[in-house]
Amino acid sequence: MIHQATIEAQALPAERIARALDEALDPAPVAVGLFDRGEGRFEVFAHYEEPPRHDALRALIAQAAGGDGHGPLRIEELAPEDWVTLSQGKRGKVEAGRFV
Repeated sequence: MIHQATIEAQALPAERIARALDEALDPAPVAVGLFDRGEGRFEVFAHYEEPPRHDALRALIAQAAGGDGHGPLRIEELAPEDWVTLSQGKRGKVEAGRFV
């Protein structure tokens, strides 16, 4: 089972948070991502094999954000899914033209 920690922040603190999560050893993430939500807001997520300690992540995020504001930390368990098939199903038809 994968556990996902998610938080929103402005661009610069979001980049610092993503870097800190990626470099952390305890808890060590399986993956870290950063998505542009528009209007200067970014979502940072990290996936973990075991549920991360909420207080440890909050401390790491607060230090990385350097006093810049950020949204609440959410930690949730992700249901097992075939993410490749799901993501391909959301893409539209690809027009490639003629192959020679």
